[in-house]
Amino acid sequence: MFNFNHNKIFKYSFLGLFLAVETVLFILLQTVSGRLFSFLSLSSVVLCFVCSIIFFKRDTFHILSLIALFTTSIADLFLGGLLDFPFIRELAVCFFLITQTCYFLRIYSEQKFTTEKRWHILLRIIFPIIIIIATILVVKENTNFLALITMVYFSYLILNIIFSITQIKSHPLFFIGLILFMCCDICVGFSVLEEFLTIPADSIINQINNSQINFIWLFYLPSQTLIATDIIIKKD
Repeated sequence: MFNFNHNKIFKYSFLGLFLAVETVLFILLQTVSGRLFSFLSLSSVVLCFVCSIIFFKRDTFHILSLIALFTTSIADLFLGGLLDFPFIRELAVCFFLITQTCYFLRIYSEQKFTTEKRWHILLRIIFPIIIIIATILVVKENTNFLALITMVYFSYLILNIIFSITQIKSHPLFFIGLILFMCCDICVGFSVLEEFLTIPADSIINQINNSQINFIWLFYLPSQTLIATDIIIKKD
């Protein structure tokens, strides 16, 4: 049977094609709108998942990575405008939380020192609690399930970035991908912040929200592409 992982010519030729297609989609997503935008944006994320499957191996790294890309695709399906039903945003964030949980487990599985692992677990418990309390104190009566689950998700993303620094030599693209993931989520947060707080008209947040540049996808598609590339090029 042909082994894609062991054929370097195929792997890097495929990677070049994958990056070329994602680059085209990246450009298109800054120029189109409506249902075409929804279709292309979802396609770009699903492509990351599908291309990563081709280089699947039965180990913890690949299993967790592929589950993460799959749940990311599901979350984007909910948020992309192709579906519409109650609590769709809440469900999407829950899937994004599963994504970050998979990345947490992937990072944790590659940590070598017991002390580091203990601190990792401890922070996973304490940090989200602090974030939830801070959210309630700031948002007050506007606090709802979406706000709380979003902040738990964001706390996991921040911790994933922090702990992935220790593995930056072996997975630099993954680390950069998570940074871009966070930048995307900050822009998403700006877009929904008006539901909870009053945003001044002359603020940078308002300028970003009303810019002709789609800042969310300016960061998001490269983040997913880099994470998928990290999976594809991983050595045995």
